[in-house]
Amino acid sequence: MNWIRTIRPCVPAAGEVHLWKADFADWVGRLAELKCTLSLDEVNRSDRFLRNEDRDRYIFAHGVLRRVLAACRGCEPGTLVFDLGDHGKPFLAIPVIESESIEFNLSHSGDLVLIGVTSSCPLGVDVERLSRKVEFEGLGDRFFSSEESEAIRLRPEGERRRVFFDTWVCKEAFIKAVGDGLTMPLDSFAVRFEDEQTLVGDSAGKENPRLRTSWFLDRFEVAPDYVGAVAASTETLAITGFLLQ
Repeated sequence: MNWIRTIRPCVPAAGEVHLWKADFADWVGRLAELKCTLSLDEVNRSDRFLRNEDRDRYIFAHGVLRRVLAACRGCEPGTLVFDLGDHGKPFLAIPVIESESIEFNLSHSGDLVLIGVTSSCPLGVDVERLSRKVEFEGLGDRFFSSEESEAIRLRPEGERRRVFFDTWVCKEAFIKAVGDGLTMPLDSFAVRFEDEQTLVGDSAGKENPRLRTSWFLDRFEVAPDYVGAVAASTETLAITGFLLQ
């Protein structure tokens, strides 16, 4: 995916998803500015982090999210009010525009933030740093479907980590799009890679009612050492990637 550099987010048209990525290095000098746009609850949460690194990345992620959504809504970032769905998925409560619905999702890993925005349907995004320390084979055996775990084991040793993370981001994006949170086990559906296509379907021996509708699922390189995915409850979507600076 090509990422277009910009400083001006805009509302995606029907049938489109805008993916926004932001790099901590581009924003580290503006953390005080971003913090001023956060709600009191968000400020309190950031202050509870024991490590300065974790606090700064929380401010970065949530401040950038506010900038993107405020540009889409035509308002100031500090005026946005968020609420949570039944299973903890955030949604935009204020301002509400009757003729327009905005769906969004946020993910962050390492130095990168990934934000998905659409006006079409529920969506989820995920980004992961490939080189982070994780016992990926054990995690795959524990949480993935049997088909997914087998697909990882069958790959050459040097490719298994990438296949694990490709699978992981797709599963996380799908669960976030569904909005059921931890009530949906990771092994209740299966992700498959066929050439350039990414598919989601039933896991062997299990039936997931969420799969009775059509889903769009795609994975992509967000940056060197980072892989991402987007999922949405529709058959097709036009995706455009932006680098917010």
